[in-house]
Amino acid sequence: MNKYILILIWFVFSLSSCEKLNPDEDIPAYIKVNNIAVDAGHNQGTDSVDITTIWIYSDDNLVGAYELPIKAPILEKGNHFLKIRPGIIINGIAGTRSVNPFILDFEKEINIESDSVYEFNPVLEYHPQTKFVWNDVGQEGFEDSQGTGISIDSVGGSKTKIQKSSLDVFEGSYSGLISLDENQNRYLGASKEFDIPGNTMVILEIHVKNTELPLIIGTYADFGNGSIAKSEFLTVNPGSDWKKLFVNLSPQITNIQNADNFKVYFEAETTDEIKQGNIFIDNIKLMHF
Repeated sequence: MNKYILILIWFVFSLSSCEKLNPDEDIPAYIKVNNIAVDAGHNQGTDSVDITTIWIYSDDNLVGAYELPIKAPILEKGNHFLKIRPGIIINGIAGTRSVNPFILDFEKEINIESDSVYEFNPVLEYHPQTKFVWNDVGQEGFEDSQGTGISIDSVGGSKTKIQKSSLDVFEGSYSGLISLDENQNRYLGASKEFDIPGNTMVILEIHVKNTELPLIIGTYADFGNGSIAKSEFLTVNPGSDWKKLFVNLSPQITNIQNADNFKVYFEAETTDEIKQGNIFIDNIKLMHF
């Protein structure tokens, strides 16, 4: 019996000695990212892009997708080409996340060593081929610094219009206010016409604060023969805070191939239960390649 116990002790000791002699190759390094900022250029609108998710690649191999902030393990060792791709929440749905194709990736070659932490908080730029088509300054921020007025006009059936307001602002001095009550109980407003290719990514970027009433976002498709199709796309439910939305209008435009042009519209109305409310919007961008 003692003989077997001695053999067992020798076997366990041998395993332990082997582990000491051979460094553990599975000790990871870590990639740490607290936040990612965007430096918007001239006529590209706000810097407040709200990147919440990133995809990390090593030599074009996916390490993982993560919500910020993160400290992500990586098992590679030696020189590797690191890529961080910025992501966004599509249509305000937390489970629908996507790489933002309009923002350039962060790329860097690093020498990875076990049990080390590599921290990056990059400031990224928009892809140079991104087209900002809402207006000549890249967005509707309701600041009117160019004297051009508000770029959203009320259309038939609307009982009120959007106004420039300092009552509640995401950034800058003004936002756009849609104020509804029992008499002015419906708002419907649309942008100018946009001629957008049907085979490209199209994102509407916007800040919204609607504490009482839903806001509907959709498109008008003009077929050039007097026929216009109105398509509701997204309902923004009420909430207490400002929300950053990335509305993917690509399906709306791709599925209607023979339209001459498109408009973006915003719609809201009171209900039997809620007879008044304010809706604030700010920083409207429309982007495509």
